[in-house]
Amino acid sequence: MFLWTSLVIKDLRYTPIAEVRDKLRSIPSGLDCLYKGLIDQMGSHPPIAKLLSKILMWVLHAPRPVSIDELAWACTVKSSHKSASSFDISAINGFPQSTRLCGPILKLDDEGIVKLVHQSA
Repeated sequence: MFLWTSLVIKDLRYTPIAEVRDKLRSIPSGLDCLYKGLIDQMGSHPPIAKLLSKILMWVLHAPRPVSIDELAWACTVKSSHKSASSFDISAINGFPQSTRLCGPILKLDDEGIVKLVHQSA
């Protein structure tokens, strides 16, 4: 129950004041539905949906916890980059802000490891 409350409060932080009342009326009662709603909401912004999908894919499917630096490289380097010199390093430097787009679903711990927030949190 505390995780549900925490996720709802974090989600409300990103809600414009004029939309809070409607948001409160539409909050799902269960954690599974809340997660689905948060993911659907993140995917509703096409320009960032692809990046969010990559971030969640790497965090969920990595064989071990990944650091923010590893995640940045994994999500920004493309197969078209033939060498390090063909890559714009500024994409890596600004990447930690990108994980914030995942709202309350991910957290960055003190050691720089990106983790999924789940029921055992």
